[in-house]
Amino acid sequence: NTLLPEAGADERTAARALGRRGAYTLGPSGAGIFPTFSSAVAAMVSCGISGPVIFEVESGTYTEQITLPQIAGTSTTNTITFRSQAMDSSAVLLRWPSATANNWVVRFNGADNVTLDRITMERTGGPSFATVVYFQPPGPLNDSRSITLSHCRLMADGSSLATSALLDKAATTTGGDDSLKVQH
Repeated sequence: NTLLPEAGADERTAARALGRRGAYTLGPSGAGIFPTFSSAVAAMVSCGISGPVIFEVESGTYTEQITLPQIAGTSTTNTITFRSQAMDSSAVLLRWPSATANNWVVRFNGADNVTLDRITMERTGGPSFATVVYFQPPGPLNDSRSITLSHCRLMADGSSLATSALLDKAATTTGGDDSLKVQH
């Protein structure tokens, strides 16, 4: 079996050296080692991954903004999945208030082979700066490939065409991000 159980105290040192792999609980209950999306992303950035990683996200509301940068070890086999533990998109709400200069809830900035599964992502608070999922303009390290949004709900109360979008990718003529799948 290539998946490891929830990391314990002794396994954390090995995970830092070898990269994360396996299934982890994400949420505030204390059942896992990651209370937030940001803490899970930070752990992968610091040590990479060495196999498929699945974050089973506990039901609840998470008020945070996350950026998914390039993560060492990702491939078509070594994927990263954030999935509602309840298998219900209405059970996990990832939200961030609108009218902020950093205009996204989730930003893909070089991450590859990532799936968000059965998660609601929402901008709240106003009609401006209400982008939900943002793909950073292409550059040497920030093209994102093979991204899947599966059974997710994207919601925003934005009405400004210039600063609001459910999915936003900066225009480019040099290629960049590809393989975005939106499934329902």
